[in-house]
Parts: sequence; structure tokens; C-alpha cells
Amino acid sequence: MDAARPGAGPLLAKYLLGLLCLLVGLAVILVGVFNRAHLATVIGFGLAALGILLITLKIIARNRPPH
Repeated sequence: MDAARPGAGPLLAKYLLGLLCLLVGLAVILVGVFNRAHLATVIGFGLAALGILLITLKIIARNRPPH
């Protein structure tokens, strides 16, 4: 196992936060759909989109060549 490069902590935090937002967003979508709560469904989609965005930004930052 290689040593983590400097700045790897924030990248891991961004990934875990993105994963948490994605999972919570999907759960809120399910609750909103089954309870016919339109606002909860919209909030769930927003949280899921935020999670996907954070995970994507983390992947882009990880694959960026070092300076």
C-alpha cells in the first residue's frame, strides 16, 4: 500500500460526503415518492445531485497530474 500523497485527506472527505449526500438523497426520494410529498422528492433529487457532483469532483482531482 502506497503512502497517501499530501492533500489526500480532503479528497477522501469530499468522497465520503458525496457518498453520504447521494445515499441520503436517494432515501429522501423514496420517502417522497411513497408519501406523495413532492417537495421531499425535489429535495432528494437535489441532495443526490450534490452527492454525484462531489464524487465527480473528487475523481477529477485525483486523476489530475501533479504539478
